Amino acid sequence: MKRLIPLLLLVLLLAQCKDKPDPTPVPGIESIAGRWRGTEVIYQRGDSTVTESQNTDLFIRYDGVILYDGYASCCSRKTYLLNGTPFEVEPKEDVPQNPNCMLVDCMPCDLNLVTQSIDVMTIISCSGTQNKYVRIK
Repeated sequence: MKRLIPLLLLVLLLAQCKDKPDPTPVPGIESIAGRWRGTEVIYQRGDSTVTESQNTDLFIRYDGVILYDGYASCCSRKTYLLNGTPFEVEPKEDVPQNPNCMLVDCMPCDLNLVTQSIDVMTIISCSGTQNKYVRIK
């Protein structure tokens, strides 16, 4: 009986634990917040357009920060144009930095173009590279 009481207390205590709900996305990015899986990347090589498959996941946080494998992009932008509307990224919490970013030279660029239609999203970088994603449900 003495063992049963602590066990019951532990079960009751654990039953009260709940996952913290995800914060509500800031206005303007509700449609893109969440998890996305990369399907293809399109870029120019000389006079040719190259399309390659990709399998890169990204997560767009409630504050607009885009994370790849839990880290901010090495060349992340402070602004993106979402379906023609500018969105200024203002992190509401720490942004994990990728330790490999010290090895990357980023080209000067102020914004990425983001288009989204239901469960498909395309991000076009300053170099013209297009990354296509589908929503992970």
